[in-house]
Amino acid sequence: SGADPDFNTSNDAVTFEDGGITLATVSNLEINTGTGVGNVSIEGAIAGTSDGSTTTVDIEAGTGSVSVAGIGTDIGNVTLDGSGGITLNSSITTAGGNIDINDATTLGGAVTLTTANGTVDFASTLDGGVDFDILSGSGAVTITGAIGTSNALTSLDINQSAGTGAVTLTGNIGSAGTAGAGITRIGNDGMTGALTFGGTDYNTSGAQTFIADSFVMSGADPDFNTSNDAVTFEDGGITLATVSNLEINTGTGVGN
Repeated sequence: SGADPDFNTSNDAVTFEDGGITLATVSNLEINTGTGVGNVSIEGAIAGTSDGSTTTVDIEAGTGSVSVAGIGTDIGNVTLDGSGGITLNSSITTAGGNIDINDATTLGGAVTLTTANGTVDFASTLDGGVDFDILSGSGAVTITGAIGTSNALTSLDINQSAGTGAVTLTGNIGSAGTAGAGITRIGNDGMTGALTFGGTDYNTSGAQTFIADSFVMSGADPDFNTSNDAVTFEDGGITLATVSNLEINTGTGVGN
């Protein structure tokens, strides 16, 4: 109930077990365990107050890990930072705030990240054998690290139903020999921002559908692979980097 609660330790853990956290109106939550190993674990959901005003959530675990359940209800910016790894166990919804996840991320359950035109930025890798969705509206989406190289996502959808913001995948989906996701759908008919592929391998066990006004392949020799499933690029043209060869391989079966 206090204004802007701030929990701090000297490289020691902060844990909220069982129950959820409800924040007061326009009351920002900060948890900071220092620069060393101070893990942060929040088992219940974090919620703001339903009055139209937003509150921010900022969790800094230093070299420790961060594990959170859902976050929602009039939430502004969300920042999660812990070089020991981030675990998302449920969905995050902001009311226009940005979502910044600054370290290697594991999905502990099916997760949807929703912003009212805020940006979504993953600064490192993303893994987890579950469904993963991003709905950002006009906000840009960036995933810097590889997706699904340790544990393939069941499905990967980014602004598949709506949204106009640009999407940048700097890393790979899977690897040359291993699928990093199942069915993958990025973009929609209303998307005006570019879809940029900065990696080299986009390997899925399901169909790949990409819809955007333009596709920019800035990585060297991009290679799109499925296990006998379709690969579709809709609406925009494809621009390749200098001396960069494009390969699309849908297997030996029926993959259009």
